[in-house]
Amino acid sequence: MKIYLNKSFLKHNKRDNGQNKQAIDYISKTVPELLGTTERINLGLLRNDKNLYLHDNQTAKVFGNAISYLLLRSELLKEEKGATRE
Repeated sequence: MKIYLNKSFLKHNKRDNGQNKQAIDYISKTVPELLGTTERINLGLLRNDKNLYLHDNQTAKVFGNAISYLLLRSELLKEEKGATRE
């Protein structure tokens, strides 16, 4: 997460290069809108100068992106574990 004056950017870059490439490839096939331009995974922008409400479109989008990303990572980990067992 990057925090600026009135904004917080949520992103994820915490995998090694081999795993990261697999995750990026998998996400580009399934939910390409999660891929950022400078960040590898871009979940969105939250304003930190006001309260968060789920009925706010931007807040709902960020939380939806985070849930999608978590589900995709879970699917990818299951696939990776299945491939190593074979």
